[in-house]
Amino acid sequence: MSNRKLLQRVLVTSEPLLRSAWARRRNERVIIVLADLGRPECRLHAEKFWGGDFVDRFAQDRAEMGHAAYLPYLRPHDLIDRLLGHANAAQREAGAALRAVVARGKGVPVWIVSAVGHWATVWAPPAQST
Repeated sequence: MSNRKLLQRVLVTSEPLLRSAWARRRNERVIIVLADLGRPECRLHAEKFWGGDFVDRFAQDRAEMGHAAYLPYLRPHDLIDRLLGHANAAQREAGAALRAVVARGKGVPVWIVSAVGHWATVWAPPAQST
């Protein structure tokens, strides 16, 4: 399976968690990061958002099923500018892709961060939660 198809599957299977994270937003100017908990920097943000016990249980459950553990969390919209100013070319590319998603103006920007790379996409929240 290609990395892109893997990341698309992660987005689809994470729908309930995306809805839950989206419901916790304080304003519309946020980005959802859907992160592989195997990346230490992502796990720290997930623990701040969901709580350490929840993240630990979720990661353990996914590991027992033989799946990677991806959890969404919210980041401020200025994440795009920070990525664009990053020294790492891949981070700058991610910032540019997220900016393009935002410019299209349809849906919520989602940055999927995994062990194999990252991908900027858009997610459409349920109408009742907008």
